[in-house]
Amino acid sequence: MLYLKNLEGGGWKSEWIDKYNQGKRGIFGICLFTDSLDEIKAGLMKRGLEIEGPERITFSMFFGLLKKSLPFRTVYVKPIPNSDLQIFFLQMDSEEKYEFTKKHFMKPNAQDVGVSSIYKAIVKKKFSNEEWVFIQKIFPQLIEEQGKRTVNMGDTHLHFVSTQDDLLTVDLHLKSEREEHKNRRIEIENVSLYLN
Repeated sequence: MLYLKNLEGGGWKSEWIDKYNQGKRGIFGICLFTDSLDEIKAGLMKRGLEIEGPERITFSMFFGLLKKSLPFRTVYVKPIPNSDLQIFFLQMDSEEKYEFTKKHFMKPNAQDVGVSSIYKAIVKKKFSNEEWVFIQKIFPQLIEEQGKRTVNMGDTHLHFVSTQDDLLTVDLHLKSEREEHKNRRIEIENVSLYLN
């Protein structure tokens, strides 16, 4: 989810910036970390998907005098049909650069509030056959079970659930280490956070 402080977006994806500046809010992308970005890109292209990348996020620093490229590459799949949601894959250049980036550029407050991980994400909407085919092309390993389709990534699961609502929503289930935050639900636009 984005919060933009200027119209240019500070390095965010231009389509997301345009949507934000047009007044749209909510989740525009789900990022999946990988160690095999080039292999994933080749597979996506082989399955006939339109992709962008690999590319790097670059932003201006020091009043626009310098540009900084972050130490990772991304591959974006076009949005799921009839939605604004894009799946994209990210590969860090190295573990050392990842730690440096986390410390100096990406400072999520998750640890401050005791959140250690997202262990489950559920994308919900009334999926059409066209949308299911599209999702299956992104994730050929999709498992169909009990009214949902699942991407099993070990400790994390990404579920797609068809509902009666045309509006896309995402439920994120977070592992919380702090008792005072457990069993809470927070709603932000089309995203619900469940702290467990």
